[in-house]
Amino acid sequence: MEDSFGIYTTDGERLSGSLYDESITGLAERLDESTASLFIRTAGEMVYLGTAINVQKQGRRPDTFIYIERMSWHGSLPPRIDLSYIHEFYTRVADRLSSIDYGIRDLASDTAFIGDRRERFISGLSGTDVVEYALGKTLLCREVICVSEDLSKSVDFVVAIAEKLSAFLYAGFTIVVSKRSFKGADILVTEKSAGSADIRLETETISDTKWSDIYRTAGILPQRPEMAHWAAVSRTRRQIAEKLLGDLKKHAKASGAKSSYLDSFIESEEIEKFRCAETETARAAVSGTAAAKTSRRPAPSEEDYGKWEVSDYDRMKLMEDYSRIMEQKRKNRIRIIAAVAAVLLLAAAAVFIAAGPFGILKPVDATPTATPYITPSATIVPQEGNITIERLIASPGNIPAGLKGVSSAYNITPEKPRTILIELSENYDPLLPYYLMKFNTTGYSWDFVAGTSEYSGEGAKVEISEPGIYRIFTTRSAGETNFTHTAGGA
Repeated sequence: MEDSFGIYTTDGERLSGSLYDESITGLAERLDESTASLFIRTAGEMVYLGTAINVQKQGRRPDTFIYIERMSWHGSLPPRIDLSYIHEFYTRVADRLSSIDYGIRDLASDTAFIGDRRERFISGLSGTDVVEYALGKTLLCREVICVSEDLSKSVDFVVAIAEKLSAFLYAGFTIVVSKRSFKGADILVTEKSAGSADIRLETETISDTKWSDIYRTAGILPQRPEMAHWAAVSRTRRQIAEKLLGDLKKHAKASGAKSSYLDSFIESEEIEKFRCAETETARAAVSGTAAAKTSRRPAPSEEDYGKWEVSDYDRMKLMEDYSRIMEQKRKNRIRIIAAVAAVLLLAAAAVFIAAGPFGILKPVDATPTATPYITPSATIVPQEGNITIERLIASPGNIPAGLKGVSSAYNITPEKPRTILIELSENYDPLLPYYLMKFNTTGYSWDFVAGTSEYSGEGAKVEISEPGIYRIFTTRSAGETNFTHTAGGA
């Protein structure tokens, strides 16, 4: 088997190895963002393995590196991805890090995994039911999400599935064990999920047992020798799913089961839609070939955001973004408190000096606090320190029907109600109504904000009374509004 590898920093800088192109750099960034302990992807005659790992060079501070390797099995039998194969992978990781004078501290999501796994080749799983369930669901083109905080057991689980997939590797599968979400994984084992999880790995239980018997059967049937012989000719994910569905129907008929039960399963789970990528698409998406570039869809317009189906990944990502924003808010508050305390101390010292026998304190005319002015391309923190304004790189979706955004989205944290001026991103039209709206992170929707708002050629002068994500909206053209809400307007 021919192989190449690359070691990357979290910024995408390649430190060692010959594996390097735009798609690999993007993959390294995704492994870092998700804190992936084990990444397995097959595409044609290629196998990609990756991990985010904590390292340290003697005399240096600890750091996180991303290791990715690509192996080709062209002209030979596909690899058997078992525990021994994965242990050898981690051994190569350690050896290649050692060659650039770095030692492994631990995997990025578990402080004990490396030490615990040495010399251990026995799975920690107590049974195979969850493995066969996940295998059947994957082969029928349905993604599988598992929740587990035990990294060792998580690796055992995905390796057990990967080993049973050996006859179908050419079709292309993505299996990930990570701390956070990883979009596009066929099988994802993560520490927490914003949506429903199929399997709770600590107890090896299936969350929804309604169709679990059919999915388990779908995981057992492909392990027959005749199925492996059929798959010896390169097959696509869709061909595998169609073949397996046909076998399920034959099995149900032979066992005397009611056909209506299987029909209900197919309809309820939308099995015949076969939501899985074809082999060429999967291969191109990894290798960064021209096929991958031509298959990219153009970016949708903002008005289509509300039409997107919200997936578990979207919910998880929004939760992670919201947690990041709240953590940033906490840090900002600490900085503000520290700055205010320092200013008060300096002010007290100045007053003491000025009020003394040689004091120079003189009365001055009080002036009102200036209105903070925001442009779509800037983020400011006013010097008075009682409001923090962060311009978001991308606005949350779910734009209300009939409306369009006419300003950037801002994460605003006032210590008390404040009036601010937000510049509009297009010319002010006195014939159009304008609305200040706040993003509802619970319902993933935009809500109208009542209060004093003035709109003019200078921009939107609005009152902000509580922390949140705010944006200015208007209707798409004059006279087309269907809204009766009157909070703000020209």
